[in-house]
Amino acid sequence: MNKKAALLGFLTGGVLASVATLLYTPQSGTEFQQKASKNINELKKNWQTTKAQTIAIKENVKTSIQEGSVVAKQVSNDIKDSVQEWKTDVDPTIQKLEHDIEQLRQTLEKTNL
Repeated sequence: MNKKAALLGFLTGGVLASVATLLYTPQSGTEFQQKASKNINELKKNWQTTKAQTIAIKENVKTSIQEGSVVAKQVSNDIKDSVQEWKTDVDPTIQKLEHDIEQLRQTLEKTNL
């Protein structure tokens, strides 16, 4: 909401400054009308451009958030799969170590008898 208020204030200030400048500049009524018409047309054109750019930015942010969500899920799944694969690879080694430790324990118990 702050950005909207700032933009509205900026545009309002610009319009008021333009009107004040036109009113205090000595010129004929026809010249004033032409300049006023030109300034109003430029203001409308700038407003439409700003509006279009704002909509485009909004859409880009929305798309980025959606794509980021998809990528985050993919990365999460990839990490989960990698951990599972690592666990599968390591399990036989762990079992062999446990077996070797048990044999060592049994051997030590026999020798301490």
